Amino acid sequence: MFEKNITFKSSETMALQQNRILTLYIIKGILCEMRLIIR
Repeated sequence: MFEKNITFKSSETMALQQNRILTLYIIKGILCEMRLIIR
């Protein structure tokens, strides 16, 4: 059971990192669109 817990934790952190990268890409895309609208 202990080993399963460790693997679950590591996979959880990986998912969190992926979410962070996705949010960063979304924010960048929104900023680019806003710049185009302002121009």
